[in-house]
Amino acid sequence: MGQNLTSEIKHLNETRARTLDASSRGLVTIDASIPPCPNLIELNLSNNKISSIPSILLKDFASLRIVDLSYNSLKTIVPEIAMLQNLMKLSLVCNQMTTIPKEICQCTALIELNLNDNEVSFLPDNIGDLELLRKLYVHKNHLKSLPDSIGNLVSLIELDVGDNDLSELNVNIFGCSDLRYLDASNNTISNISGEAIKGLNRLTCLNFGGNELTELPEEMSQLVNLKEFLLYENKFSYFPRVLTNLWNLEILDLNNNEIKEVPMQIAAMLSLKNLSLAANSIRNIPKELSVMTHLQQLNLQENPLVSALQAVFQYNENWKVIEAVFMVLSYGNASKGAKEFLEELEKLKEQFRKQKETEENL
Repeated sequence: MGQNLTSEIKHLNETRARTLDASSRGLVTIDASIPPCPNLIELNLSNNKISSIPSILLKDFASLRIVDLSYNSLKTIVPEIAMLQNLMKLSLVCNQMTTIPKEICQCTALIELNLNDNEVSFLPDNIGDLELLRKLYVHKNHLKSLPDSIGNLVSLIELDVGDNDLSELNVNIFGCSDLRYLDASNNTISNISGEAIKGLNRLTCLNFGGNELTELPEEMSQLVNLKEFLLYENKFSYFPRVLTNLWNLEILDLNNNEIKEVPMQIAAMLSLKNLSLAANSIRNIPKELSVMTHLQQLNLQENPLVSALQAVFQYNENWKVIEAVFMVLSYGNASKGAKEFLEELEKLKEQFRKQKETEENL
């Protein structure tokens, strides 16, 4: 296989081509005798069985900007990775890496680093040196904490640390003031520091699902640009009131908590389009829900509801909006699917239409 790559690279040098796709070749090793390729800017070695990258390869391919080593058998990256001063995107998804060398943070041109699905237990302390980094993905690893220098990633817009062993977010994360997307799902976080959150007012998507949260800090109300907030599978016993201050929120998922009631202040969330409250302990629905004219999907499945549909919709005359709502209800153990709901809703609509006609004729 090394010989095949050697001949390909010789051809690339002759033609001055700038990309090499050697993915899915069954490669186990990379021959250190491969000739230099100074023009190469993109190298794809994904989906092979490579267990190590020879240092000489990194020294002789210094022009590389994009490197894809995902789906291999790498356990680490050699320190010579620092030679790739032009490197902008590096993917190491689905390898067997347990450590990330600090030298990777000398690749200061990096804008995207993907370490998803490895066995990394900590990030380099100098990760903050990557001041141009915009996307950092460390999903499904073994992180127990984030380094203090995380707050120096001033260009970061996407951070995924879901499916790790985090019990808290490093308070220094507030320094990532340009962050738009943060996934911290499926960890063991029981508390969110208000100090950590208050500087992240550009966030549009926040995922804390699958944690151990019981409350949210008041500083959460400063996330005025938040569009999607996922809080499923936590330990909330009440609907966090601070959420009602998020007027631009469009998607809210509180499925699988221990919430007993929905506050009437929910009516202030006029931008909400998708509200998921399935698998809680909700018995009654506030009539204020009926004024939420942007609502398109409401999921109340697996709740012990006792209030009738009229309690929700009797004050709402905008039937076009109501017809657009997809709602799954559960009365005790008897589930009602969307079709049955819409049939019942149609009957209610006709009932209220006749009632309104009668009132107008009086």
